[in-house]
Amino acid sequence: METTSIKIKEQVLIGDINFRIKVFLISFFMIYFGTSVIDAYFLIYLPLLYFSILEISVNLLTIIQYGIYSTLLFLPISGLIFDKYIRRGHLTLVSLICILIAISFFCFSFYSGNLVIYILFSIIYFISQALLRGCMSNFYFKALSKMPEKKFQNSFLVVANSSSITAYLFIVIIFNIVIRNFYDLSEWNRFLIIGSIIVLTIMLGPIFLKFTNLKEFFNNRAFDKEIRKAQKENLNHLKTASFNKKIFIPMLLIYLTGFLSSSDQLYSYTFSSWILIEFGDNNFKIFTTLYSTFQILILIGYLVFQRLLNNKLKSLETKFISFYEREKIYNTFRKQILILSTLSFCILYLTFTTVDFFPFIVCYAIFNFLAGIYNISLTNFNIDFSQRLKNKAFFYLLTGTSISLAQFIFKPLGILLTKTLKVEGLMMITCALTLISIIPLLYSKLPTQQS
Repeated sequence: METTSIKIKEQVLIGDINFRIKVFLISFFMIYFGTSVIDAYFLIYLPLLYFSILEISVNLLTIIQYGIYSTLLFLPISGLIFDKYIRRGHLTLVSLICILIAISFFCFSFYSGNLVIYILFSIIYFISQALLRGCMSNFYFKALSKMPEKKFQNSFLVVANSSSITAYLFIVIIFNIVIRNFYDLSEWNRFLIIGSIIVLTIMLGPIFLKFTNLKEFFNNRAFDKEIRKAQKENLNHLKTASFNKKIFIPMLLIYLTGFLSSSDQLYSYTFSSWILIEFGDNNFKIFTTLYSTFQILILIGYLVFQRLLNNKLKSLETKFISFYEREKIYNTFRKQILILSTLSFCILYLTFTTVDFFPFIVCYAIFNFLAGIYNISLTNFNIDFSQRLKNKAFFYLLTGTSISLAQFIFKPLGILLTKTLKVEGLMMITCALTLISIIPLLYSKLPTQQS
């Protein structure tokens, strides 16, 4: 009788936690949706506006990009701040940061042609985004400590990345509706203002997050006691590692993999302009119309990866093997996915430069599908790595700066190299660097230790 009542109590408790997790995921989705809308402008539309429409000097754009993307290196500091120093008031801070981002983007949308305003907004946005990611990463790892199963980790990743894809999809549709003439600045202003209103509206999500009593979730000792029993077997095999020489080499290898695989930043700024010049106005409109389809393919890639990993986990659970064997097989499987995706990217880079528009569209669609699988797989690997260290959010964001560093180095360099190289040449360099990224990936491993 007593056992039955305990089981009922556990089920009610777990049901309540699952509800809070779902609410957290919805709020998580809304926050990342808002920031991803702005990212879509930075990645696709502002480069087209400044490079091809306003025809701003290449040298000036290079200097501006170096200044803007240097703020991304603030990311790991943000993670350390929330890991070590900020213990309370996370939800209030998230709300304030989101409001700051939304208002600053709204103001920028009215003065997008002014480079000083553009630089000022970019600095505010990237620093605010770094703080936001530091705070949300801290939340994320706390949530993972309550939900130890890897399927919850994969769910968080899919939600975060699908919010980004949905935002891109939404903005692409608005672009195709609003922009009829690429060279009409009034239409561009209207397009930016509509985007800023969307961001302003969706950033109310953190207020919803604030009223979900997440403190009860993160400080629920009764649930901690129950979940520790379920974790006991795994925790007997692992302990949190300190940062030392044994950790430095694996982390450096993961960092190099992320940095080299992000070398597509070399041609990313001029990519939209290249398509417009190479294939013409009509084909560019077809490309932007299909961009929403490309984003859906990335999302499908995320879902395929999640299904593959979940199936692999289920198959490993049925085998009578040790914990370390399961971890080894799981990590090898994930690494194989990354290597196969990388080799496919290299083949596609070579194809991009030699085909006509419609074969290019097919290749680009395949590229986006594989990019979805690759990105979430590498992120999944980084999270597993960070979970084994003391300051989880700090190390997770530190490994994430490999992409920030790639943006800081490759994006301005790509703009500068357009003076002497065509975009096709930049793609060839990207192909070589992407291929090299396999080397550190082969030797990378997770810092597991016996207790």
